[in-house]
Amino acid sequence: MNRPHLERRPRFPETPDAHPLPAPASPCLQDCIARHAAAIPGLAELGKRLAATHDADALIDLYEQCTPLLEQAMWSAEADFHPLLASYQALFREQEALIRQRGKDDRHHFILGIPVADRPPHLRACLESIYQVCMLFDYGGHASGMWDRIQVVVSEDSRDEANIRRHIELVEEYRRKGLQVIHFGLAEQYELLHALPPSTRERLGKLLTTQPREKFSLKGQAANRNLSYLKFLQLSENRRNMLYYLIDSDQSLCVNRQTAAGEEVVHALPYFHIIDRIFRSTDTLMLTGKMVGDPPVSPAVMAANFLDDVAAFFARLATLAARAACTFHGAQGPLAGDAAYHDHARLFGFWNQPATFPYACRLAGDHDHAACLADFAQRLDAFFFGEHLTRHLRLRMSGPTAGRLIAAEIGARFASANLPNLHRRTTEAGLADDFRPGVEMGGTSVDLSDEFERQFFGDLMLFATEQLVKRADVTQPFARDAVETVVGEKEAELLALYRQKHDAIIERSRQLDDLVFNAGHWWLNAPELDDALRQVRAFIDNIERNFGARAPAWRQIQSAEHRAQRKLQIVEALMNYRVERDAWDSLF
Repeated sequence: MNRPHLERRPRFPETPDAHPLPAPASPCLQDCIARHAAAIPGLAELGKRLAATHDADALIDLYEQCTPLLEQAMWSAEADFHPLLASYQALFREQEALIRQRGKDDRHHFILGIPVADRPPHLRACLESIYQVCMLFDYGGHASGMWDRIQVVVSEDSRDEANIRRHIELVEEYRRKGLQVIHFGLAEQYELLHALPPSTRERLGKLLTTQPREKFSLKGQAANRNLSYLKFLQLSENRRNMLYYLIDSDQSLCVNRQTAAGEEVVHALPYFHIIDRIFRSTDTLMLTGKMVGDPPVSPAVMAANFLDDVAAFFARLATLAARAACTFHGAQGPLAGDAAYHDHARLFGFWNQPATFPYACRLAGDHDHAACLADFAQRLDAFFFGEHLTRHLRLRMSGPTAGRLIAAEIGARFASANLPNLHRRTTEAGLADDFRPGVEMGGTSVDLSDEFERQFFGDLMLFATEQLVKRADVTQPFARDAVETVVGEKEAELLALYRQKHDAIIERSRQLDDLVFNAGHWWLNAPELDDALRQVRAFIDNIERNFGARAPAWRQIQSAEHRAQRKLQIVEALMNYRVERDAWDSLF
């Protein structure tokens, strides 16, 4: 992972009077300089200045100059990472204590919104990551027993009452740990929505959902996010000094660091400190970030290259002895940046990707190739839930359709930060405890029809919007003919690309079946691998079920009548954008 960009660090505002500090005021800073000055240029000079510093403002400023030096060292290839990370985190905590002692702090308050639908394991991981960042970096301090500059709103969208109860229990658990977290339930959402004047609700169209009270769950992430903003407004005593931060339940405030032994999850980024600095030191109006980890797209647009990688794994395995020590370790191969997981990476402007990516065995300790195959096989089904075993996300921008429209309108005030969250499609709880909209399971079969269909038309809307904002004034309502022209052009382009990948998937699936089951390789004569081979067979059958010639989603995409209905929805949504956007802005 690249080191985060933390340029333009502003100094904290100076106070009229200097405050004397009791000694020792900065043991962590003193220890950091003593430990690392020999290896990190610049620390020795800070040590000299520290010895001559006698007031709070000057001392706090020294931390602002020290932490970038540690960042640069920490993310370098030769770093002794964990001791540097411990010093780095300790500096933030100590600086926070000094800010509280000084008594003046005009930094931002944060309200975080987490839309969640039937995903308790994901919500736990997300809340735990927020708790860890608060505990390790202590933004705003917690002298009252709670971090009072951080509020978290868990915005419910579940259908299952048992999952709602589990979400509420998690909220209470993390409240006891010191997080200001509240559960924004379905009944409260409905009441808050209908507290708006009917004329406002009508002008907002479907942005805030039109579902009735008795069917107010599974509204979708977009509607749930927008309803969260109503709650944010209700909680905001001082909007001028408040930042709203949306994070998905399957994201966490941490990153995966590449090591010789594989990927390691670390809480190494002071998210709230960095975001606060960006908004205090620039005229940024909206900030987006990046993600690492599992790709943020449907398996529908990863199947072709995943089949390439699975076939490469078995082709290599065929040349190795079953009982020989596993060799699927060591070098991790090229990092899968630049949308390499995406079958249509060229749509995003990325070319010349490696043909295949190697599989990295996750088993520890002594084990052979048969054990590696068994573990690989049991992981295959996770692909249908969005996990890619060989190509993970590396710092790709999160940029949905609304982001394109807003960026076109506000220009440079729409900023991005190299400040990624970790994205995980599945959790340690396993697929049985995971919910994914558009994915249905029945025994060993998986049905992606709904997600596949939504992926295609989501791509159509995204790339049509990207082209539309280049041709039309986003501050004015879009003309129907302009929208229809762009949507038609992108429809033809996407249909050709999807058809090409559809044909490739059918052929690669057939080749994989021959390689695994018809070429006489050693795994066919290993009774202990019978379960593994059944799992591989189920995987290939699910590929055929979801991407073959008779796949329901493929037939829908090929249907001119179905496409016409979906295109009409896209055209009307883009034509209504300006009116709905103006109504939305009026709420703020």
